[in-house]
Amino acid sequence: MGFFYYNRLKINFEILKKGDNLNFYDYHYPLYSSILKCIEIINPSLSEEIHSGNIKRAFIYSNIIFNKKNIKKANKAHIYITSAHKEVLFSIIKGLNLTKQIKINDIIYSIKNIKNEIYELKKITKFNILSPIILRNKDGTTLNEITKEDFEEKVKESIKRITNKLKLSGEFDIRYLGKKLRPKLFNIKGTNIRAFEATSSKDTIEIRGSDLAKIVALYFGIGDKTNFGFGMLGIPKTIGGTDNV
Repeated sequence: MGFFYYNRLKINFEILKKGDNLNFYDYHYPLYSSILKCIEIINPSLSEEIHSGNIKRAFIYSNIIFNKKNIKKANKAHIYITSAHKEVLFSIIKGLNLTKQIKINDIIYSIKNIKNEIYELKKITKFNILSPIILRNKDGTTLNEITKEDFEEKVKESIKRITNKLKLSGEFDIRYLGKKLRPKLFNIKGTNIRAFEATSSKDTIEIRGSDLAKIVALYFGIGDKTNFGFGMLGIPKTIGGTDNV
Protein backbone atom coordinates (compact mmCIF):
# COMPACT_ATOMS: atom_id res chain seq x y z
CA MET A 1 0.00 0.00 0.00
CA GLY A 2 1.23 3.51 -0.82
CA PHE A 3 1.74 6.37 1.55
CA PHE A 4 -1.02 8.88 2.21
CA TYR A 5 -0.15 12.46 3.09
CA TYR A 6 -2.23 15.30 4.49
CA ASN A 7 -1.36 18.92 3.75
CA ARG A 8 -2.76 21.95 5.57
CA LEU A 9 -1.88 25.57 6.29
CA LYS A 10 -1.40 27.10 9.72
CA ILE A 11 -2.07 30.85 9.61
CA ASN A 12 -0.58 32.75 12.55
CA PHE A 13 -2.09 36.14 13.39
CA GLU A 14 -1.33 39.10 15.59
CA ILE A 15 -4.46 40.92 16.75
CA LEU A 16 -3.86 44.54 15.75
CA LYS A 17 -7.09 46.28 16.62
CA LYS A 18 -10.30 45.57 18.47
CA GLY A 19 -13.16 47.89 17.57
CA ASP A 20 -16.42 48.64 19.38
CA ASN A 21 -18.40 45.78 17.81
CA LEU A 22 -16.50 42.91 19.42
CA ASN A 23 -17.77 39.40 18.72
CA PHE A 24 -15.28 36.59 19.24
CA TYR A 25 -17.81 33.81 18.71
CA ASP A 26 -20.11 34.15 15.68
CA TYR A 27 -17.27 34.53 13.20
CA HIS A 28 -17.75 31.47 10.97
CA TYR A 29 -19.46 33.15 8.03
CA PRO A 30 -17.38 36.38 8.23
CA LEU A 31 -14.21 34.25 8.21
CA TYR A 32 -15.54 32.32 5.19
CA SER A 33 -16.13 35.64 3.41
CA SER A 34 -12.59 36.82 4.23
CA ILE A 35 -11.04 33.62 2.85
CA LEU A 36 -13.22 33.85 -0.25
CA LYS A 37 -12.08 37.45 -0.81
CA CYS A 38 -8.46 36.26 -0.73
CA ILE A 39 -9.28 33.76 -3.47
CA GLU A 40 -11.17 36.43 -5.43
CA ILE A 41 -8.11 38.71 -5.50
CA ILE A 42 -6.12 35.97 -7.24
CA ASN A 43 -8.80 34.15 -9.22
CA PRO A 44 -12.25 35.83 -9.45
CA SER A 45 -13.83 33.04 -11.50
CA LEU A 46 -12.69 30.40 -9.00
CA SER A 47 -14.14 32.47 -6.15
CA GLU A 48 -17.48 32.67 -7.98
CA GLU A 49 -17.49 28.92 -8.62
CA ILE A 50 -16.99 28.27 -4.91
CA HIS A 51 -19.59 30.79 -3.72
CA SER A 52 -22.19 29.55 -6.19
CA GLY A 53 -21.75 26.00 -4.88
CA ASN A 54 -20.28 24.52 -8.05
CA ILE A 55 -17.22 23.34 -6.12
CA LYS A 56 -18.48 21.37 -3.14
CA ARG A 57 -16.43 21.47 0.07
CA ALA A 58 -13.87 23.68 -1.69
CA PHE A 59 -11.98 24.43 1.52
CA ILE A 60 -12.39 23.88 5.25
CA TYR A 61 -10.97 25.74 8.23
CA SER A 62 -10.76 25.48 11.99
CA ASN A 63 -12.04 27.62 14.80
CA ILE A 64 -9.95 30.70 15.53
CA ILE A 65 -7.61 29.48 18.26
CA PHE A 66 -6.56 32.30 20.60
CA ASN A 67 -3.41 32.41 22.75
CA LYS A 68 -5.29 33.18 25.97
CA LYS A 69 -8.21 31.49 27.70
CA ASN A 70 -9.78 34.90 28.23
CA ILE A 71 -9.97 35.62 24.51
CA LYS A 72 -10.81 39.29 25.05
CA LYS A 73 -7.23 39.66 26.33
CA ALA A 74 -5.70 37.67 23.46
CA ASN A 75 -3.11 39.33 21.23
CA LYS A 76 -2.33 36.35 19.03
CA ALA A 77 -4.35 33.64 17.29
CA HIS A 78 -4.14 31.03 14.54
CA ILE A 79 -6.34 28.98 12.26
CA TYR A 80 -5.86 25.93 10.07
CA ILE A 81 -7.04 25.80 6.45
CA THR A 82 -6.95 22.98 3.96
CA SER A 83 -8.37 22.07 0.57
CA ALA A 84 -8.37 19.01 -1.66
CA HIS A 85 -8.05 21.40 -4.62
CA LYS A 86 -4.51 22.66 -5.25
CA GLU A 87 -5.73 25.73 -7.14
CA VAL A 88 -7.91 26.75 -4.20
CA LEU A 89 -5.11 26.31 -1.66
CA PHE A 90 -2.58 28.23 -3.80
CA SER A 91 -5.07 31.07 -4.29
CA ILE A 92 -5.65 31.29 -0.52
CA ILE A 93 -1.89 31.48 0.15
CA LYS A 94 -1.31 34.12 -2.53
CA GLY A 95 -4.35 36.14 -1.47
CA LEU A 96 -3.37 36.13 2.21
CA ASN A 97 0.17 37.20 1.35
CA LEU A 98 -1.21 40.13 -0.64
CA THR A 99 -3.84 41.31 1.84
CA LYS A 100 -1.55 40.97 4.88
CA GLN A 101 -4.57 41.17 7.21
CA ILE A 102 -8.25 40.28 7.54
CA LYS A 103 -11.06 41.95 9.45
CA ILE A 104 -13.68 39.87 11.25
CA ASN A 105 -16.41 41.37 13.46
CA ASP A 106 -14.52 44.64 13.97
CA ILE A 107 -11.31 42.81 14.89
CA ILE A 108 -8.23 43.17 12.66
CA TYR A 109 -6.01 40.09 12.40
CA SER A 110 -2.56 40.79 10.93
CA ILE A 111 -0.96 37.80 9.21
CA LYS A 112 2.34 37.04 10.93
CA ASN A 113 3.25 33.98 8.87
CA ILE A 114 1.82 31.02 6.97
CA LYS A 115 3.21 27.57 7.68
CA ASN A 116 2.73 24.57 5.44
CA GLU A 117 2.27 21.34 7.41
CA ILE A 118 2.47 17.86 5.91
CA TYR A 119 1.62 14.64 7.75
CA GLU A 120 2.06 11.00 6.75
CA LEU A 121 -1.18 9.33 7.85
CA LYS A 122 -0.29 5.66 7.90
CA LYS A 123 0.23 5.45 11.68
CA ILE A 124 -2.17 8.25 12.68
CA THR A 125 -5.64 7.06 13.71
CA LYS A 126 -6.79 9.68 16.25
CA PHE A 127 -7.86 13.19 15.29
CA ASN A 128 -8.84 16.32 17.20
CA ILE A 129 -12.12 18.09 16.54
CA LEU A 130 -10.99 21.57 15.42
CA SER A 131 -14.40 23.05 14.66
CA PRO A 132 -18.04 22.26 15.53
CA ILE A 133 -19.79 19.46 13.64
CA ILE A 134 -23.29 19.87 12.18
CA LEU A 135 -25.22 16.60 11.96
CA ARG A 136 -28.74 16.07 10.66
CA ASN A 137 -31.66 13.66 10.99
CA LYS A 138 -32.94 11.83 7.93
CA ASP A 139 -35.59 14.53 7.50
CA GLY A 140 -32.87 17.18 7.22
CA THR A 141 -33.34 18.80 10.63
CA THR A 142 -30.23 19.37 12.72
CA LEU A 143 -29.72 17.14 15.74
CA ASN A 144 -30.14 18.73 19.18
CA GLU A 145 -28.71 15.89 21.25
CA ILE A 146 -26.75 12.79 20.33
CA THR A 147 -25.46 9.63 21.99
CA LYS A 148 -21.89 8.39 21.53
CA GLU A 149 -23.12 5.52 19.34
CA ASP A 150 -25.27 7.75 17.13
CA PHE A 151 -22.43 10.24 16.77
CA GLU A 152 -20.09 7.49 15.57
CA GLU A 153 -22.72 6.28 13.10
CA LYS A 154 -23.40 9.79 11.74
CA VAL A 155 -19.69 10.53 11.31
CA LYS A 156 -19.23 7.26 9.42
CA GLU A 157 -22.23 8.05 7.20
CA SER A 158 -20.79 11.49 6.45
CA ILE A 159 -17.45 10.04 5.33
CA LYS A 160 -19.11 7.24 3.36
CA ARG A 161 -21.27 9.70 1.39
CA ILE A 162 -18.11 11.34 0.07
CA THR A 163 -16.14 8.14 -0.52
CA ASN A 164 -19.10 6.73 -2.47
CA LYS A 165 -19.40 9.93 -4.52
CA LEU A 166 -15.68 9.78 -5.32
CA LYS A 167 -15.94 6.02 -5.98
CA LEU A 168 -13.36 5.18 -3.31
CA SER A 169 -13.37 1.81 -1.61
CA GLY A 170 -12.13 0.56 1.74
CA GLU A 171 -13.67 -0.46 5.03
CA PHE A 172 -13.23 1.63 8.15
CA ASP A 173 -14.60 2.07 11.65
CA ILE A 174 -15.25 5.20 13.71
CA ARG A 175 -14.86 5.54 17.46
CA TYR A 176 -15.48 8.67 19.52
CA LEU A 177 -12.98 9.01 22.36
CA GLY A 178 -14.28 11.61 24.74
CA LYS A 179 -16.88 12.29 27.40
CA LYS A 180 -19.61 14.26 25.67
CA LEU A 181 -19.79 16.75 22.84
CA ARG A 182 -21.45 20.03 23.70
CA PRO A 183 -24.40 21.20 21.55
CA LYS A 184 -24.30 24.92 20.76
CA LEU A 185 -26.14 27.35 18.49
CA PHE A 186 -24.12 29.18 15.83
CA ASN A 187 -25.32 32.09 13.74
CA ILE A 188 -24.80 31.66 10.00
CA LYS A 189 -26.09 34.58 7.91
CA GLY A 190 -28.82 35.32 10.45
CA THR A 191 -29.90 31.70 10.95
CA ASN A 192 -29.15 29.81 14.16
CA ILE A 193 -27.85 26.29 13.51
CA ARG A 194 -26.99 23.78 16.20
CA ALA A 195 -23.63 22.01 16.07
CA PHE A 196 -21.60 19.81 18.40
CA GLU A 197 -18.27 21.14 19.66
CA ALA A 198 -15.38 19.58 21.54
CA THR A 199 -14.78 20.67 25.11
CA SER A 200 -11.11 19.63 25.31
CA SER A 201 -8.22 18.18 23.30
CA LYS A 202 -9.18 14.76 24.71
CA ASP A 203 -12.32 14.80 22.52
CA THR A 204 -10.98 12.87 19.55
CA ILE A 205 -12.31 10.77 16.69
CA GLU A 206 -10.53 7.52 15.90
CA ILE A 207 -10.59 6.31 12.28
CA ARG A 208 -9.34 2.74 11.85
CA GLY A 209 -9.09 0.88 8.57
CA SER A 210 -8.93 2.55 5.18
CA ASP A 211 -6.42 5.41 4.89
CA LEU A 212 -8.72 6.84 2.21
CA ALA A 213 -11.36 7.42 4.89
CA LYS A 214 -8.81 9.52 6.82
CA ILE A 215 -7.98 11.53 3.69
CA VAL A 216 -11.65 12.21 2.99
CA ALA A 217 -12.38 13.22 6.59
CA LEU A 218 -9.39 15.57 6.75
CA TYR A 219 -9.78 17.27 3.37
CA PHE A 220 -13.57 17.43 3.11
CA GLY A 221 -14.60 17.62 6.76
CA ILE A 222 -17.37 15.95 8.75
CA GLY A 223 -21.07 16.80 8.55
CA ASP A 224 -22.70 19.84 6.91
CA LYS A 225 -21.64 23.39 6.04
CA THR A 226 -17.93 22.60 6.13
CA ASN A 227 -17.25 25.60 3.85
CA PHE A 228 -18.45 27.83 6.69
CA GLY A 229 -15.93 26.53 9.22
CA PHE A 230 -17.59 23.37 10.50
CA GLY A 231 -16.41 19.77 10.73
CA MET A 232 -12.63 20.13 10.54
CA LEU A 233 -10.44 17.46 12.11
CA GLY A 234 -6.83 17.98 13.21
CA ILE A 235 -3.63 16.22 14.22
CA PRO A 236 -3.14 15.93 18.01
CA LYS A 237 -0.02 17.43 19.55
CA THR A 238 0.67 14.15 21.35
CA ILE A 239 1.43 12.41 18.04
CA GLY A 240 3.44 15.10 16.31
CA GLY A 241 0.80 17.62 15.32
CA THR A 242 0.57 21.24 16.42
CA ASP A 243 -3.03 21.20 17.60
CA ASN A 244 -3.65 22.21 21.19
CA VAL A 245 -7.38 22.77 21.61
